[in-house]
Amino acid sequence: MSRTDWAEKFVAQFSSLPLSRECVYHSPKYLKKGIEKEVCDHLIIMKEEAILISMKAQEDPDSKSGKKLKSWVKKSSKKAVKQAKGALKTIANEKFWCDHDIRGKVNFDPKSIEIKYVIVIAELFNDHFLISEKLPNAQDGIPILYFSVNDFLNLVSELRTFTDLKNYLESRSSLYENTRNYIGYERKFFQHYISHNQSFSDVASIDDLTVVPSKWIEFIDWKKENEANMELTENVINSLTERLPNYRSGLRKIHFKHLILKMHAIIIC
Repeated sequence: MSRTDWAEKFVAQFSSLPLSRECVYHSPKYLKKGIEKEVCDHLIIMKEEAILISMKAQEDPDSKSGKKLKSWVKKSSKKAVKQAKGALKTIANEKFWCDHDIRGKVNFDPKSIEIKYVIVIAELFNDHFLISEKLPNAQDGIPILYFSVNDFLNLVSELRTFTDLKNYLESRSSLYENTRNYIGYERKFFQHYISHNQSFSDVASIDDLTVVPSKWIEFIDWKKENEANMELTENVINSLTERLPNYRSGLRKIHFKHLILKMHAIIIC
């Protein structure tokens, strides 16, 4: 397994812990002229809404720094956007499937899910800069946002639910274009979001990001108080979704029509 493949798998496994394993789909596929192709790197799906993730990792993270790293992130993000645009077309027009580690093969019809956000994540550590103002912020009305891999995983860890993650992305996508495409600053964005009633309405540039100490401490205290219960609930949910390989063994096949007739007879009696 290459390091980039490992990194993609790690993102799926990490995201599955708070978001529930049934919601995270890694490397869905479709057939193009009889050849198996990848739709995208990840889909996070809740009911019929989804977040599409296009990811770029490095085979050797220690080999790039400074201008070389910045150039790689820009080029890689551009490629990831192109792949995400292709994925949006595929999801709208083609049948596809995902070999899920719990649910087995899950099939999707065209337009069976609605992509709410596209997230481009690129791998960098301890760096922050403006990727490029020329990168698109939307495709067909769907917002596109840019994060480092580490920042995205931190958001998943802090927000913990699909709804809270979606709400954050909605607020984040409301920022001006000259502010949205900064990468590596997500801690500042998140602290501002928490400190200002989950909003970026007063942010015109990255210099406007501020933290209100009392609000941030209140959030940290709440998190400490509730984190154990949240993790317990998440572990129970993930445990309940996992099936033994032979769970069908010994079960009789009952036709739905016959089951309804039996239930009807019981009710009459």
